[in-house]
Amino acid sequence: APPVAAGLLMWAGVRLAAPATSDLPDIAQLAVQVALGGALYGIAMLLFGRERVMELLELRRARG
Repeated sequence: APPVAAGLLMWAGVRLAAPATSDLPDIAQLAVQVALGGALYGIAMLLFGRERVMELLELRRARG
C-alpha cells in the first residue's frame, strides 16, 4: 500500500503543478515535473513506508 499511496500523491502533485509550469518550454516543464514527482514520491515513501526505504538502503550498503 505505501508505494500506491506515494504514487497517487506524486500524480496529484504533478497534476496540480502542471498549470504553474505552462509558460515554460516543454523541456523545462518536463524537468520541473520530474523533479517534483521524484521529490513527492520520496517524501511520501519516507512518511508512509519508511521501513521499506530503510530495507532498500540496507541492501544497497550490503552490496557495497
